[in-house]
Amino acid sequence: MKKNILTNLHLKIAALVLALFLWVYVANVVDPWQSKTISNIPITFINTEVLTENSKTFSIAGSSNASVTVKVRSANYSKITASNFTAVIDCSKINDLNGAVKVEITYDNEFLLDEIRYNTDTVRLSTEDIKPYTYQLQATITGEDRIMEGYKLGDKTVDPGSVTITAPVSVLNDIYSAGVVLDVSGASGTVTDENAEILFYDRIGSVLNARMNQDTISYSTKTASVSVRVLKLDQVTVDFSQVSGINQVADGYRYVGLESTMDTVELMGTPEAVGQVERIVIPASELDVTGANATVEKEIRLSGYLPEGVVISGKDTVHVTLKIAKIESKSLMYTASRLQWIGRDDNRYEYELKDVSAVIPIVISGYVNSNLSALSAEDFDLTVDVSGLKAGEYELVPGTASLQKISPDYALVSPSTFRVAIRLKEGQTEEAESETKEAPGGGENG
Repeated sequence: MKKNILTNLHLKIAALVLALFLWVYVANVVDPWQSKTISNIPITFINTEVLTENSKTFSIAGSSNASVTVKVRSANYSKITASNFTAVIDCSKINDLNGAVKVEITYDNEFLLDEIRYNTDTVRLSTEDIKPYTYQLQATITGEDRIMEGYKLGDKTVDPGSVTITAPVSVLNDIYSAGVVLDVSGASGTVTDENAEILFYDRIGSVLNARMNQDTISYSTKTASVSVRVLKLDQVTVDFSQVSGINQVADGYRYVGLESTMDTVELMGTPEAVGQVERIVIPASELDVTGANATVEKEIRLSGYLPEGVVISGKDTVHVTLKIAKIESKSLMYTASRLQWIGRDDNRYEYELKDVSAVIPIVISGYVNSNLSALSAEDFDLTVDVSGLKAGEYELVPGTASLQKISPDYALVSPSTFRVAIRLKEGQTEEAESETKEAPGGGENG
């Protein structure tokens, strides 16, 4: 065997030298080493819970990419990229957040390298406190101008009513408000979204959600249920006719009327509920003037007299003034010849006003400030209605329609009645009546 090895030894040595020469030529001329700097290797963090458990968040101050310079064969120059390297910061090894933090760069050995130089071996971190903050949720309603005609928005509800986020202070400082959006276009009833996205806004109303996808931000909830009632409108009157105690006010006083700040209101509710309300009747207990010797002022809450499901659109209370006035009186002399007879049958009967002279003393009452002092007997007429009365004597109540036209607050105090005698004229007889007639005004045959 030794003989075989030594045979043509000089040729074999020459071949080895030639091969070595060719290898050196190919390596250094055909496929030489080249330097390449790779500067876009993303730096990632591991074991971050060490810092977040201490309510801290962090980021790299400056570029978040690492850089290396390598020597690689020309054939692989374009093949080797940042994806062949991993740059990691192990948070569990950080002793001082304010100092330089080591970046560990590893290579996957896919290609042969002659040299690796780590251009980024340390970085500095920027840290920030993480805090919780609670925002009240507001409901923004869109499409209100496009709800059905004759309807209006009612109560809005949001559940839950708030959201708590835990985030870096810089994020919290950007958030001005939080809320949900609900569209009611074309609605005529309650509109609900059970999973409305919670939106966060800055001071000018721009939505911040796209910038809030950081791992360091947590939410108590990302959605909320929002609901709004779209209610039917209807106009109804307020009925104040149930005033009680009108004839039981204090002696020397009179109830003279009612004033209110509104006599119609607009209702809102479901069509079924609103349809049940024709008017709002204020009960007598709210409008009692028994024993009153001065004007009565009341604030009445109208919603207390509405069925469930119906509310007032606008102001819920009405101010009511029950006017009480002190009575004054004036004595006048009324000329008897001016008395107006109604229903006389002068062809058959003669009529006589008993116990009355040419001038009748009368007393008119009114209330203070009713201009009673300016009233004269010539301003009005008194009437006696004898329509349908037969021969006899009657106590008849004077008619005061003319006096009431001057002021409904005037009343005839005396005389309360006139005594009237009716006699058949000579040659006249009474006609047979199928039934007895009562004298006008409640008077009876004397």
